[in-house]
Amino acid sequence: MTPVVSVQNRYNAITNSALRGDPGVTGGDMEPIETIAWHEIIHQGELHDWRAAQLIRLGFPRPLAEAVADHVDWHEIAALVRRGCGPRLALNIVL
Repeated sequence: MTPVVSVQNRYNAITNSALRGDPGVTGGDMEPIETIAWHEIIHQGELHDWRAAQLIRLGFPRPLAEAVADHVDWHEIAALVRRGCGPRLALNIVL
């Protein structure tokens, strides 16, 4: 394990070099981290359940929310409901 002081000293050296404009300043032995998109982490079933729950909170009956959860942008529906539109009318507008 690398001591914290050593890591802080390395960070300071790199930062100071970058601020001075030294050419070729990099993180040294550091390798790029692999990024993972959120949709790769969340199981599709969990995402469906979450979307359906959002629609239910907006006033949709559970069967309708389950049926349309993967086919509509619930944010658009929520915006319409907040402006006084009924859930079913909001769904018809969005679809």
